[in-house]
Amino acid sequence: MTKKKITIDDLPPEINIKEADLLSAKYTPSGIKRYKQTIESYAELLFVKATLLGEKTKIEGYDREVTELHVRDATIEMTKSLDRSEKPTWTVFCQAGEYLCTGCAGAGASNLDSKWGQIAFGFGLFIGIILFVTRMTKINKS
Repeated sequence: MTKKKITIDDLPPEINIKEADLLSAKYTPSGIKRYKQTIESYAELLFVKATLLGEKTKIEGYDREVTELHVRDATIEMTKSLDRSEKPTWTVFCQAGEYLCTGCAGAGASNLDSKWGQIAFGFGLFIGIILFVTRMTKINKS
């Protein structure tokens, strides 16, 4: 099975941004420049991704059509890459600690008739809950 190479010969539409509107919104010259570059590169990338999706789903023998669905899917694909925030390293250690505490609480729970079982159960449960609540609170804030 050979893969068909998809190419785009079309150029993206030109985007015109009124500098007067940005100036009235108190944008600095460098802010205007960055704003224009961002909008233009986003529009170009959206155009390319939506066009490629339209090309990928085109029926052989017919012209390509880029539908609202292609543009929406391209937008979703682009926003997924923006939303990828890396987890801090401490959350991995915190989660590993939760697993260890769960094991400790489980071992203690199966030996509640002895003193060490009660201590292990209480310690594992208490520390495990603290680690879990800390991790969830910090993750939800970011």
